[in-house]
Amino acid sequence: MIFLKIRSETLFREIDLEKDYFENKDLIDSKGFRDSLFQFYPQLTQRDLELIFFILEKKTTRQIARFYNITPDSVKKAKHRLRKKMKMNPNISWIEFLFEKGLIKKDYSNR
Repeated sequence: MIFLKIRSETLFREIDLEKDYFENKDLIDSKGFRDSLFQFYPQLTQRDLELIFFILEKKTTRQIARFYNITPDSVKKAKHRLRKKMKMNPNISWIEFLFEKGLIKKDYSNR
């Protein structure tokens, strides 16, 4: 996958995640997904946004860890902190949560 080839965080930030990175772009309202996230959660960082995209792409904790060159444990902690930052119920999936916020389309949950 292309994301494994991109190591530099600087390069990563230059990529338009919505257009060039998100494989399931037909299932989100890509015209403003990032803006909508920041509207609901202005405290999100670029790294938080990247993590959300990885999660929606169904990347494993190990894959995410390899990308950032960190331990899988660090990724788990980052996911936990992100859930907390977004005041997300730990028993709800990311897909359900983002669907309820109107950020992704219903079809996404069927994949």
